[in-house]
Amino acid sequence: MGNLAIKVTSALRRIALASCVFVASVTASSAISDDRVLRVLLVADRVYPILNLGTTPGNGVRTSISVADCPMFDSPIFKGAFRFEVELMILCNAISDADLADRLEFVGFPNLKRAISDLVEGNADFLGASVFPVKITDGILASDPVLRRGEFQVGLFTTANRDDVLGIESQEDLFRLTGITERNWEVDLLTLNGMGLRDVVAARKMTLIPDMIAASRADFTLSYLDRPTTEHMGDPLVRIDGFRASMNLERVLAFSPSNSELRNVVNAYIHRMRALPIDRLYEGYKNSGFIVDTYEDWVDVTNPQ
Repeated sequence: MGNLAIKVTSALRRIALASCVFVASVTASSAISDDRVLRVLLVADRVYPILNLGTTPGNGVRTSISVADCPMFDSPIFKGAFRFEVELMILCNAISDADLADRLEFVGFPNLKRAISDLVEGNADFLGASVFPVKITDGILASDPVLRRGEFQVGLFTTANRDDVLGIESQEDLFRLTGITERNWEVDLLTLNGMGLRDVVAARKMTLIPDMIAASRADFTLSYLDRPTTEHMGDPLVRIDGFRASMNLERVLAFSPSNSELRNVVNAYIHRMRALPIDRLYEGYKNSGFIVDTYEDWVDVTNPQ
């Protein structure tokens, strides 16, 4: 009888233990399913310096961020920021505002063709920076414009050793030069090809551009208008004052074909920011220096003189 009681007790303990394990498993599964994470495509070798974000860990670089930790895209900390930093925060602010996710995880991509493929295949939820609509293919969902037609202007840049280029004084001088940009930047290539230049060169990678200009294999490229110098292509480049270029296309944000809810949330956010007495999107880009309205007297080299 005593042995039977022991056996029954042991069996009951095993059942209770199994029940606990089952409950724990269900609880763990629920915790995982409730962990709301969106996967964001960022350029693989790029660091977003203000918040130290990127896809490669090391040197304190964060490969994910809590949505609650994203500053407002027009915060003073983004004064002079890169365009892609502002746009990542526009996306993060929209997601936070709609309570759509808790965390963004960053996935690297080497080129836009691969990024589009990753979105189509469901390897990521959205692209972390804007693109031109002509880049949207294969059912990729596009937002309404974050940069509207006519707002996107750039400067002309060369290297410090090119006094011959820095000394140009007219659009006729420009016609004798060779422009250069990365071969995957189709709109930059179209813009340069529309300037009536002597030639246009397509570099394999943007980091090759400064050396090619310094070696006189090309003369200038396009970059941020509101900066006297820039190093975002690697080595320093110097602005050619007195000239600007307009890219007569809008820029949009891109989402995977299965993410219509996210696209709708971002569109609603864009409309709310634009409907305010002061258009916060426009002001956010101005805060970063990407939209500038103080160079109207400079020659627009994309328009005939």
